[in-house]
Amino acid sequence: MFFKSALLVAGACVASVFTTAAALTKGHDLSSVALMETTQGAQWISTSGKTTTIESILGDAGMDSVRLRIWTDGDYDLDYTLALAKRFSKAGYKIYLDMHFSDTWADPHKQGIPAAWDKTSVTTLAAALRSYMKSTLKSFTDGGVTIDILSLGNEITVGFLWPTGKITNSNYGNFATLWKAARQGVTDAVAAGTKKPKVMIHIDNGWDYRQRHKYPGNTKPGNTRKYIYFYQSNY
Repeated sequence: MFFKSALLVAGACVASVFTTAAALTKGHDLSSVALMETTQGAQWISTSGKTTTIESILGDAGMDSVRLRIWTDGDYDLDYTLALAKRFSKAGYKIYLDMHFSDTWADPHKQGIPAAWDKTSVTTLAAALRSYMKSTLKSFTDGGVTIDILSLGNEITVGFLWPTGKITNSNYGNFATLWKAARQGVTDAVAAGTKKPKVMIHIDNGWDYRQRHKYPGNTKPGNTRKYIYFYQSNY
């Protein structure tokens, strides 16, 4: 579950420039719904005993947005996530896309570079990231899906695309370069017709005040201030 407006809900906080009640967003991460339905035969039963969809149940309870993770390969690849995004978008829900920039899970303990990407140098990796970002957003646009919120990385407190983009000893240089490339990919997609999403940075340990406040300043050379939301997970 996630909210905008610096509210703590189910261990997550999104710091937003919006403070009015109208800006409040209520949502759930439903990334695994299709996998559960196809591989486990999951069914969704309402409190009245009716078999329905999970989005109908949660929508009746006030959900207006759906968070979806996307990997560069594996279970949550583009084809899988785009199909799920189409389903929820057609049902009237806003889409929050969580980019992992990895072939598998990306979190504070692992942020692997996709196997197919050129990791010869930070320059070649940045080029691959920028191209991937543009093509991915274009695929969603071509599929009729508008991205409302876009997280460039998942729990990237110590960077992403390790080891190249890992933050070590307060050295944010390579990470800032890579994040800027991802952000430029968004700009490229918007120039090609994608509706501009609200860009987000997502870190963990939101309770760590010092980490939370030094992060934007240390990444300033990469123009990471070109974001709207600063999302913090609290576990």
